[in-house]
Amino acid sequence: MLRGDINRIYVGEFTSIGDGTVIQTVASLPTGMNSDCIIQKNTVIHPNCTLTSCYIGKDVVIGA
Repeated sequence: MLRGDINRIYVGEFTSIGDGTVIQTVASLPTGMNSDCIIQKNTVIHPNCTLTSCYIGKDVVIGA
């Protein structure tokens, strides 16, 4: 499930997102950094992961 109702979610090309994964954003981060969720190309996110307002580089594999 992608929840981009607060801030932007960008998913790069050739990215695979597993079943049951939640990708969401928050209104703001306490660090003052950008609270978008950016996932670069060629990324694999395994099932049942939760990602919140993060930056994921190219060619990354994220496990549950």
